[in-house]
Amino acid sequence: NRIAGWIIRFRYFLVLFLVCILVGCAYFNAFYLTKKSFQDGERERLKEGKTGVGHYSKAAANALKLLELYPESKWCDDALFLLGKSRYFQNQFQKALQRLVELENNYPDSPHFNEARYYRGLALEKSGKREEAEAIFRELLLIEEGQLKNDVLIAMIEISYNNEEYDEVIKA
Repeated sequence: NRIAGWIIRFRYFLVLFLVCILVGCAYFNAFYLTKKSFQDGERERLKEGKTGVGHYSKAAANALKLLELYPESKWCDDALFLLGKSRYFQNQFQKALQRLVELENNYPDSPHFNEARYYRGLALEKSGKREEAEAIFRELLLIEEGQLKNDVLIAMIEISYNNEEYDEVIKA
C-alpha cells in the first residue's frame, strides 16, 4: 500500500512537471517565433531591399498571441516593442503608436523604453504630427547616447530636409 501510494504521488508529480515544461516551452516558443519573424523582416528590408511586410505581419501576429496568452510574462515589453516596430514597418502608423504608447505607459523601466519613444516619434512624423515627433526627438537628444542618439539626429535632419528647411539641415 505504501508503494502504491508513492507511485500515485509520483505519477501526479510527473504529470504536473511535464505540464509545466510544456507550458514554459509554448511560452518561450511564442516569443522565439515573434523575434525570428521580426529578424527575418529586418534582413529582408535591410539586406535584400524588399519591404519585409510578410515577416513583419507574422511577427505582429505572434506578438499579439504572446500578449493574449501570457499577459503577465516577462517578455510583454519585448512583445509590445516588436509589435510596435512591426506595425511601423508595415506602414500601420496608428497601430504602431498604440502599442508603443502602451509599452511606455506600462513598462517605464523597459530596456526598450527610449527606442520605443524613437519609433513613436517616427510614426508620429509619418502620421503628419511633426511637432509631436520633434518634441520627442529633442527629449531623446538630451538623455540618449550612442547609436540611438545618432538615429534621432538623422531623423530630425530627414524631417527638415523633407520639409525643404535646408537651413535647419545645415544647423544639425
